[in-house]
Amino acid sequence: MDRWYEVSAFRVGGPESRKVAILFNDITDRRRAEEALRESERRERERAEELAALLDAVPTPVIIVHDPDSLHMTGNRATDELLRNPPGGEASLSAPAEVKPRHFRAFKDGRELRLDELPAQRAARGKHVRDFEFDLVFNDSTARHLLAHGTPLKDAQGRPRGAAHVLVDITERKRSEEALEQAKAAAEAASVAKNQFLASMSRDLRTPMNAVLGMTDLALAEELSPTVRDYIDTARESAGALLELLNDILDLSRTEAGRLRLESAPFRLRSLLDKTVKSLGIRACEKGLELFYDVLDDVPDHLLGDSLRVRQVLTNLAGNGAETLDLIQRRDFDLVLMDVQMPLMDGLEATAAIRRLDDAKKARLPIIAMTAHAYKSDQERCMAAGMDAYISKPVNRRELIEMVERLAGDESG
Repeated sequence: MDRWYEVSAFRVGGPESRKVAILFNDITDRRRAEEALRESERRERERAEELAALLDAVPTPVIIVHDPDSLHMTGNRATDELLRNPPGGEASLSAPAEVKPRHFRAFKDGRELRLDELPAQRAARGKHVRDFEFDLVFNDSTARHLLAHGTPLKDAQGRPRGAAHVLVDITERKRSEEALEQAKAAAEAASVAKNQFLASMSRDLRTPMNAVLGMTDLALAEELSPTVRDYIDTARESAGALLELLNDILDLSRTEAGRLRLESAPFRLRSLLDKTVKSLGIRACEKGLELFYDVLDDVPDHLLGDSLRVRQVLTNLAGNGAETLDLIQRRDFDLVLMDVQMPLMDGLEATAAIRRLDDAKKARLPIIAMTAHAYKSDQERCMAAGMDAYISKPVNRRELIEMVERLAGDESG
């Protein structure tokens, strides 16, 4: 291992002496200590540069308080941008007058904070600061709502010597919270208004409905022909069902809580179907349609459930195929996308009914079958029913567009 020496030479004897003493002093340890110190200082500078670069890359404002009196603070790039400071500018409101920033002030709950109340200053005096909210207000009247965190820094003796201070800009979050509160208040006000409206509507609707039920009861007590009695009885059944629906709609304790309770009571399926079809038959007849039902022999007639809900479902389903035909009869279309699995009157039956229309142009309307089944037999059934094309679900967008363009083009040509 190399050794380092410090060499000193001096004359021995009188002025005329030619004797020279040479002193060799081993300074290897000193040189190694000096090199180690220089290396340590180099590494410390590099770590400081790396830390500064890291802080500048962090999008959150980070401030270092350099003394317990908070006379000097510096921050990263995000801090300068938030405070609208020049790069490396003074960030402390406690700084001397000649360098103190004067373009912003700190407020909390509408009151300007004293210097000793500021979060960075409190942390520099040795207090941990967590989730301290305040407003930074600039001279142009704009403001940012901030959330502050501060951790004290201490010297070897445990005395406060400054702080590390982090600011989180929560302005947008606060605006969202305020907007949410306003929306909540508006929704609550709307709910109150709705309840008042429904309470009023309850009185307005129940009164004529009770009158209808009362009049039909009186009419049924008279001598009537079987046909007229059947008509009035159907009307009474429908009015009773409508009143029950009104009771459910107006029962806010169930509908608003999402707990609309299903009844469990005995009822006869075929009787329910008969009454439902009779109530819908008049409208179907007006549209030139015949409405009927068929129940397989092995389907039980005596059931346990909510007959009102079953009637609702049947009423809604019965309208699908019928409405399709009604629309086609009343309006002009270039093409129909027909769902094969429509209830009651399915797509095959609706297609057959369209092909039987008196209007020759509408009877030739191009129809594309849409179904979740992709078997060849399903396609053959659709074509046999009079449909022009077939596409399975999920639908391929490009294939559907090409099919529509081809069929609609052929029709227009």
